[in-house]
Amino acid sequence: MRRGGTGIDLTSAELEMVDATITNNARGVRVTGEDAGVNPAFECPLMRFSSASPTPPSRSWPPPRTTWGLDPIFRRVDLVGNSEYAVRIDAPELLIVEDSNITGNGAGIVIASDSLHPESRISGNNIWGNGDGLMQLQTFHNDGVLDISGNYWAQISDPELSQSWDEEHDDYEIPAGEADCAVSSTRQPVGCTTSGNSRTCGEYRCTWSSNRWRCDLSGSLIAEPWAGEVVFTGFSPIELDAGPDADVLDDDVKDIREQQGLE
Repeated sequence: MRRGGTGIDLTSAELEMVDATITNNARGVRVTGEDAGVNPAFECPLMRFSSASPTPPSRSWPPPRTTWGLDPIFRRVDLVGNSEYAVRIDAPELLIVEDSNITGNGAGIVIASDSLHPESRISGNNIWGNGDGLMQLQTFHNDGVLDISGNYWAQISDPELSQSWDEEHDDYEIPAGEADCAVSSTRQPVGCTTSGNSRTCGEYRCTWSSNRWRCDLSGSLIAEPWAGEVVFTGFSPIELDAGPDADVLDDDVKDIREQQGLE
């Protein structure tokens, strides 16, 4: 339980939190690590050799994960009153949130990673009152499965609830990446205009450096399709008995929770 900053900042370390309270931070929990963030597909501008037909190199989405981090797992946790978000996952992880309260945060749970372990689940929680209706749960995993069944969402109903995992994600722009597009001085970008030692190719800017053309969209933002699976078999019509088990908390913790208006 902290004030300001980030309550818990993890870098792919195994963690299971039970009967805990994370409140009054700017950011509740942030998890980052290897392959952090959403890594969009990147297709280089059309390139060609002076004596060859055009060939478009590309970079696709990373392949599905076969190894996983094991953090975080939250059970019977109060993630409440954090001004930016309750939980943000920026790296491929096994994510489990069960029997917890995610309420009164700037945003609820944000998953901005390419992959999720197929057993990831957010179930049996009270998730409501986080920002506006679209900020209860946002997920952008490109592969993997997330089960969000059995939660209590208060006043949220379709279409607002299902828009939280709308595959278009029109309200979220993913920063584009960069790639080495050619490794020979005889290969040139096609249909581009010259500006100094760089080429402007539509939305791409390609610069010759270290015997290769490096093309990027670093000055732009692009939207990417979303293909991860969400399992949603239903929700609880009534508020659930969730959060820390008072019987296992010591008196000091109970006093602090009471000061925070959580008892």
